[in-house]
Amino acid sequence: MLTYFLLARLSLWAPLSPAQRRFVWEQCIHPMLIRWPMMVARPCLLGLALVFGKWAGASQSWLGVGLVFLAGILLGDLVELALIFQRRQRVRQYLKDHAAEIQSVG
Repeated sequence: MLTYFLLARLSLWAPLSPAQRRFVWEQCIHPMLIRWPMMVARPCLLGLALVFGKWAGASQSWLGVGLVFLAGILLGDLVELALIFQRRQRVRQYLKDHAAEIQSVG
């Protein structure tokens, strides 16, 4: 979700239709996010958030557990956001290099 907001700031992303955005997501962005470091980082961050929450005493209520779980998921999203921010030039280049293919998606 947060990744989508970062992409909305790219000037080349705004004019794309939802189908074109989905195509770019599937062809360019999603492959960046499913590499092994990202696949390991997300569950590790969630686990660390849960362990920290247990240590901090959040396990005494369901609200505390839910908030810690949400924080762990948001940490994973922040890692994705940082990765996309770091590689935004690659996304821009992909949009330029595959402009005709993207336009054909319609």
